[in-house]
Amino acid sequence: MKRTHLFTVFILVILLLTGLIGCEKEGIGGKGEIKGSAIYGDSSLKQAMFYIKYGADSSPGTDISRYDASSATDQEGNFHFKDLNKGHYYIYAVGMGDNEPIVGGMHVELEKNEHRENVQINVAP
Repeated sequence: MKRTHLFTVFILVILLLTGLIGCEKEGIGGKGEIKGSAIYGDSSLKQAMFYIKYGADSSPGTDISRYDASSATDQEGNFHFKDLNKGHYYIYAVGMGDNEPIVGGMHVELEKNEHRENVQINVAP
């Protein structure tokens, strides 16, 4: 009787550990990527900042301290977040247009090792 109980406990512990090791949380540590730009009117913003929130399918707000990482645009106006795990991400863009801040954001879902390119975030005053 004791052996059966110990064996059952052993199996449950192994299953629990396997489940914990197999779980990947949103964030860095994977091979996924999100690349894109901010669109204002008919053109891409050449200078903007992009903020990413791990594990979010909706906006956490405009307070940039609530985001997990940031990326400035490159010379072509593109952002790039790499080494991401599978999961949900919210990207928030901030730039300047006609002497006023312009902002926008969107939810992006990544599959394992997925590379999302040409993600376009519409921004407005």
